[in-house]
Amino acid sequence: MAIMQWCGVVARRVLATTPLPSLTSPALTSAAASDAPILCGRGDKEREGIQGSHETKDSGGLGVKDLGLLNRAMLKKFTWRMLTEESFVFTYLRVRFFTQDHRPRTWYVVSSVWPGLKLHYTPLMSESRWLVGRHSKVRFWTDNWLGDPLIDLVEDRSSLQPPLDSVVGDIYSNSTGWDIPESFRASHPDVASEIDKVVVSTDLDSLVWTCSFDEEDLKHLFLDCPFVHGLWYTVSSTFGRKLKLDSTCLDLWQETMRVVFSTQLKALWWASIIMVFWVVWFLRNQVTFEGGKPVFADALSLIWHSVREADFLQSGTMKNSVEELQTLHRLHVSGRPSKAPRILEVNWRPSPPGCLKVNTDGAAFGSPGLSGCAGFFCTYRVFVKGCFAIPLGVCFAFEAELAAAVHAIDYAWTFGWRRLWLESDSTFVVDTLRSRSRKVPWRWRPVRDRCLSLISQMDFAVTYIYQEGNQVADSLASRSPSIVSPT
Repeated sequence: MAIMQWCGVVARRVLATTPLPSLTSPALTSAAASDAPILCGRGDKEREGIQGSHETKDSGGLGVKDLGLLNRAMLKKFTWRMLTEESFVFTYLRVRFFTQDHRPRTWYVVSSVWPGLKLHYTPLMSESRWLVGRHSKVRFWTDNWLGDPLIDLVEDRSSLQPPLDSVVGDIYSNSTGWDIPESFRASHPDVASEIDKVVVSTDLDSLVWTCSFDEEDLKHLFLDCPFVHGLWYTVSSTFGRKLKLDSTCLDLWQETMRVVFSTQLKALWWASIIMVFWVVWFLRNQVTFEGGKPVFADALSLIWHSVREADFLQSGTMKNSVEELQTLHRLHVSGRPSKAPRILEVNWRPSPPGCLKVNTDGAAFGSPGLSGCAGFFCTYRVFVKGCFAIPLGVCFAFEAELAAAVHAIDYAWTFGWRRLWLESDSTFVVDTLRSRSRKVPWRWRPVRDRCLSLISQMDFAVTYIYQEGNQVADSLASRSPSIVSPT
């Protein structure tokens, strides 16, 4: 049905104005959170229901986000803020809904908020642990403050020492430290040793959110978690590299950017690195909000599928090496060999009879940097008439090239060589002398003007030669910055 213009009516759900967490944000009912159809049409009689509204537009749906999922995420975040934040609103809610020992009240509380929040209390507490503070009210046996509740370690709970209702504050003193009963030390020496290592904060008790293995921070989530560690190892070994995971995320990112590959493989490498970060965050949200369990094979499959898709979006080429070919085969990606370079025959040609030829070149070890220029004169019988090498100090490479041509013309005029053929591997020099261009640095303009005046009185020609055919001048120029005086 074409819907160029339509008026939609949402059945049993709010789409455009989903409220932010507030004191009046209850959990949606199962009917409201279900995939209710959206009614569309011009009038009441013409309206039809569209099922699958949560599906993407490419799949025939409307791309509407799952309101039930959004509601659960909102309530879980709101519950966490109620447990951890110290603002007036959340302090009031804790006093109203919880006892002094951080337990939900067992009797009925009239509230539109509490039923939805109570559903997420137990899952959040199972994913969290207490950091004990001064005058701690955390229960010694039943609360998770050491990694797991200590009550799980004992079978006979009739004669517990300390008692079952003890709190951490009963066995810890700021002056004497831990006062653990000897019976507990004798029956659980390893646990007692771990308790002795616990540092009690000077603040009040605080609740922190952990994942399955350790506290969740950026380093653990993206580097230290065994699941993620396996992803990094598999991805890096597939590309024949080894990453250091004992640093920070920023250090890891900078290390991956320094890896040298061909243009095709570099794009795939970057895509795989970005996909590892994305997949870890995606799976983390699934575990948190949907109760799913990450599967290592599925995570890798998603990464490699995205990497192969990325290959269609770039036009880089591979190096013609066996190592890169094997890497591309492991990725199941077709290699794009670089095109063969254009092969040209470069020959140095002598000058015609009666004409003198000079080849010039300049060199700069930096931009700008220590530089020099050089050139050599040859007769038509390929006899060396003379050569020069001049240090120039600090300047740019194109200035060194221009200086070499200027000195060559000046030497030719001084020695009376009026028929001159100058050959350079600098297109800047060739274009400047051919077109009498004024596009030179201002400090070179007086020299350029004198040079143009001289060649206007000479039988002069200038041509370009590839660097491979100008090796003698290039060798002289590369040594000229290190000499003391012009030679």
